[in-house]
Amino acid sequence: MKRGELLIMVSASLAIAGCPTRSKYDPLPVVRITSPAADQTYTNGTVHFTAALDPPLDLPIVLRLDGNVPLATLVSPTDTFDWNTASATEGPHFIVAEVMFSDATATSIAKTVIVDRTAPRVIARTPAPGAVEVALRGPIEVEFSEPIVLPSPQDAAFALSDGSTAVASHAGVKAGGATATISIADPMSILPPVTLSATIAASIKDRAGNDLVPPPGDWTWSVPDFVKLPPSAIDANMPASTRLPVFGLRSDSTPLLAGAAGVTAGGRDSWQVVLDEYDGSAWKRIAPPSDDIDSASRGVAMAMSGDQPFVAWRPSVPDPGELDVSSWNGTAWQPSPRLVPAPGVLYPTVAPVIRVGQDQRPVVLWSTGDRGDRYFMARRTDTGWNESFGTLPLTTLQPFDGLHFDMIMGDSGQPIVSWIDPRTLGHVSTWNGSNWTAAPDTEGMTEPWMALDSSRTPMVVLGSLGTFLVQHLAAGNSWQLLPPIMVPPTATHPRIAAGPAGLPVVAYFNSQWSDIGIARWTGQRWDTRAYAFGPSTAVEQVPQLVVDPYENAWVGWRDSTGQFNVWLVNL
Repeated sequence: MKRGELLIMVSASLAIAGCPTRSKYDPLPVVRITSPAADQTYTNGTVHFTAALDPPLDLPIVLRLDGNVPLATLVSPTDTFDWNTASATEGPHFIVAEVMFSDATATSIAKTVIVDRTAPRVIARTPAPGAVEVALRGPIEVEFSEPIVLPSPQDAAFALSDGSTAVASHAGVKAGGATATISIADPMSILPPVTLSATIAASIKDRAGNDLVPPPGDWTWSVPDFVKLPPSAIDANMPASTRLPVFGLRSDSTPLLAGAAGVTAGGRDSWQVVLDEYDGSAWKRIAPPSDDIDSASRGVAMAMSGDQPFVAWRPSVPDPGELDVSSWNGTAWQPSPRLVPAPGVLYPTVAPVIRVGQDQRPVVLWSTGDRGDRYFMARRTDTGWNESFGTLPLTTLQPFDGLHFDMIMGDSGQPIVSWIDPRTLGHVSTWNGSNWTAAPDTEGMTEPWMALDSSRTPMVVLGSLGTFLVQHLAAGNSWQLLPPIMVPPTATHPRIAAGPAGLPVVAYFNSQWSDIGIARWTGQRWDTRAYAFGPSTAVEQVPQLVVDPYENAWVGWRDSTGQFNVWLVNL
């Protein structure tokens, strides 16, 4: 049957029987709901419907609700239907369009209409109203009872203020739509200690157009200049020459601290590797990863893989040249196979460094001997350790104190190592999978620490009297300097770190007042408001420094009482 014959028969059947016929050899026409256009529509009122046939035929189209309930009939292609959902139950409803023939039915793909007359509510705010000791650069979020739609412009959805002064901010919505985020446009414009307040616009609605029910009470929180965690007794009374404990942060910025705990056995003092976790009010000791009571006498290393810490240390038995690595999964330690000495290595392992690559596997760098004249590297595999890193380029000629080499992981998973030899000549080399590529040597490095900049290339710090210089490895394998950091003439032991944005933060020890200072690069200038902080009892060592995902700087140092301090710097 030809198409013209079908149209004649359709018209005749409509007049006589109401259902058009068609030849079994003709393809079934396609019926579509053309409005609403989206597959899923939210409403608290009326929904406008139109439908069409392809090819266009002047036939009645029946809209059916939830399977088989007739909702409306569109007699002509230009007909429309407005469904008032006032009497419909809340929740999803499924509407299809149908055209019936004598021997078949053409049915459209269903459209979902979600009827929602319930107003959205605020169920949680971060920081909580009245919170104290809040990180300036920490998350500011509002969790709603359902996904919401911010007004336009989105930044008008929330208003931040510092007393009577408005604080510029940006707003957005997380994936899923039920959590709004607020970020301070310029944290440097705020001088802690300060109390911040936020208001939530009444113009926020849910996807159906219901107005937000405003939360009761004010939303304010306090931001100190420093969030001072209580001191930890980890490593207390260890010799000053021993490496500092190290700390890392979980994704929620919970600090973890790896170091040594004093143990007395057999009439002598020993140092056992331990891990402490801050529970919001105090440091909580996690079970030691080893029963070896003399496992931490030559340094403990830690790196985070997401929320999971990896810890590396030198066991005292059975062979001092060996290296142990274990990870804490929240309930138990997961030991890796022990790293054994390379053939001919007679000296004990010292000063391990551990990092975790994008594959979530740890890479360990360590040295042997008191002069640090042999270096080794290994990457964790499914079955053991891969030590195929060629001949490591590191050399250390001066007496070894465990602070003359470092390692970071590049974005492609390759390790980058740095070291100092002799006293102030810095070296950086990158492993490309088959060999080491050296950057130009740099004069003036007193510490080997590195971080990745915004282009994901290494940064290091050069130190001199009253000035620190941060340089980064630019394209073409050349070092480029940022503007100088003005620090006290007695500032020493610079430590560099960076957050996701690649903006460097430098911490240092100030011998004049035995305290700590910090400088932060804003992208345009150095902010040195945290010029000197902490009690004037810091021991002269390199401070620990971690920058969290929100760009908050955390600094750790040991004081003369033997305690270890961890502070979050809001300046």
